[in-house]
This record gives sequence, structure tokens and C-alpha cells, in this order.
Amino acid sequence: MGVKGPEMAAGGGSHEKEQRSDGKVELTEDDAEEKLGYAYPGWKKWMILVRQALSTPGVNADTTRLSSY
Repeated sequence: MGVKGPEMAAGGGSHEKEQRSDGKVELTEDDAEEKLGYAYPGWKKWMILVRQALSTPGVNADTTRLSSY
């Protein structure tokens, strides 16, 4: 995955990046910090954690039930 050079410039990249041979620019944490999990508010991180915690037992139960046949 990558972003083409003009899109990177329009997105407000903090500094000039080298383009790859296919014309794409590789993003780093510094370039897209607002789109990474680090920038999520605390409530959103907790909601992701709770959702994962509640879904895991169901997946395990389905696996156990299917393996008994």
C-alpha cells in the first residue's frame, strides 16, 4: 500500500519524502499519526478492547463444538 506523491503533499506530510520506483511514497508514524491507534481517545481504545474480549469466548466455544463431531 502506498500514497502517490501528490496525495502525500495534499495530506500535509511533515517533510519531503523520496518516491519509490512505482511512484508511491511510504508513510511513517510521523506522517500519519492522527490515523494510527496512538491518536485514538481512551474511550475508543477501551471499546475495541471490550469488543475483542467479548468475542473471543464465542469463537473458542464454536471451535470446541465443531471439533467434537
